[in-house]
Amino acid sequence: MGLGNWDFAEPDDENQTVQLSEDAVILELLFRFCYPDRHPDLENLPFSTLTRLTEAVEKYNAFSGILICKIRMKNNLPHEAFDIFLYGANHDYTDIMTMAAPLVVLSTPPSKIVPALPVELHERWLQYYEKWLLILRDALSSSVLHNRSCRRGHCNPEACSNRILQCLSVGLESLKDLDAMFVLTNTCCTSHKTIFSSWRQSLEESIRNMPSFEPFTTQELQSRRYSLPSYSIFYPEGPIAVSRHFCASHSDVTFQSSDSVLFKIHKYHLAINAGGFAPSEFDASNEIVRLTEAGPTLDILFRFCYPEDRPDVEKLPFDDLVLLAEAAEKYQVYALMNICQICMKQQLPQHAMSILGYAARHNYPDILDIAAPLVVVRLTLSETLPILPPHLIMRWVEYFETVHLNMMGDRMEGPFPQFSSI
Repeated sequence: MGLGNWDFAEPDDENQTVQLSEDAVILELLFRFCYPDRHPDLENLPFSTLTRLTEAVEKYNAFSGILICKIRMKNNLPHEAFDIFLYGANHDYTDIMTMAAPLVVLSTPPSKIVPALPVELHERWLQYYEKWLLILRDALSSSVLHNRSCRRGHCNPEACSNRILQCLSVGLESLKDLDAMFVLTNTCCTSHKTIFSSWRQSLEESIRNMPSFEPFTTQELQSRRYSLPSYSIFYPEGPIAVSRHFCASHSDVTFQSSDSVLFKIHKYHLAINAGGFAPSEFDASNEIVRLTEAGPTLDILFRFCYPEDRPDVEKLPFDDLVLLAEAAEKYQVYALMNICQICMKQQLPQHAMSILGYAARHNYPDILDIAAPLVVVRLTLSETLPILPPHLIMRWVEYFETVHLNMMGDRMEGPFPQFSSI
């Protein structure tokens, strides 16, 4: 089926109705990822719906939706940690497993988590669980009072100690809330408080030093599906370099980056996944189309046009993210546009001015509303107006005056007004 190389079985008859196991709500969202238009960002999707959609995009290899689902699943942490950990385990997402593992190990017994994991992770999880048990054992065996009595006779440190030991004896779940565990209700002596504080600090240090859950060895990681080659080029005879990832001899269009790297691309994938490459601009198959972006930016951009696992844009340095986000908007690479706007939003409150300009140019009102209060109190009008598109300049002036007049008159109550309300 013409769905961008998704894993849908080919029907016997073009008029055949194909029965799918997903309900209409999931399929409505799923199929929006296969059309050349802005994709849903899933930000306010209920978690139960998100989990069903996530399984559907993985099942059908809907690459345009896989990364956005992964980001939204991570965003739900620390809530729903058990389900999110299993999602990471079932689809080889090491970063999600690493983030969710401490939350799961403190709230879920092995008898529940181990049967739900892939078999190859059973031993790794039990080893991780055992390391946490050692922390608990050391905390339980700490003898902190040494029969010290209170000179004033007003406090009962042994009662506090016994209550803490009783909490610890419940199991790993007790380590989730140390504040509740170390409430010293019957202790007045400074020396006793110091001893209990030392006990807690030792426990906190052990927790901080706990190694991350590592589901796979380095060698195993190299063979997993998400282990992507880094941007690389090779030099044939002559001054022009060719992308090692996009070098197919049967490609039908060649792009040249601003730093003279060639990318051999298939028009079919551009037509499905990007709206900013007009076919009339590169009709001749032997023509080289020159682009203004550098090689590393185009390497990531074109990966989002192919049915393959996508690079983790969240890990990009901010300056590289800005270049990529602008390229995604310029060439209308829909899946990448979606990911970049989420990553730009996650960078706030840092880089507020750059993100404000990005959101204003590309019509992301929710990002504008977050960035505007950060910028309006720090920068003058003359500093801000050059980054705004013409249609927003007068609205920004009005917003600037509203905020600053209220601040000068001490009339600012509650949060700053939203820019979208002006």
